[in-house]
Amino acid sequence: MLFVFLVHHGVQILTNKSLLLLTGEAANTENFKFLYDLELPIRAKVEAISKEIYGAEGVDFTELAEKQMAQYELSGFGNLPSESSKTL
Repeated sequence: MLFVFLVHHGVQILTNKSLLLLTGEAANTENFKFLYDLELPIRAKVEAISKEIYGAEGVDFTELAEKQMAQYELSGFGNLPSESSKTL
């Protein structure tokens, strides 16, 4: 039960901090800028994140990933921000 409580409490803290950031109340958002131009293709956004944040030399995309990126762009989602998380 303690583990469940700690996880729940951690999720609550993360959610609260995220909401504060989204509303601009927790941080100065005046100087915020994206790492890339939002009009770049998804592939270029992922490459920018990989190189600038994670120090990658490049990114290898599977055929499925290429197809999915193309479909997202055709569906009008290409200009949305891209997000990436690194797992161990």
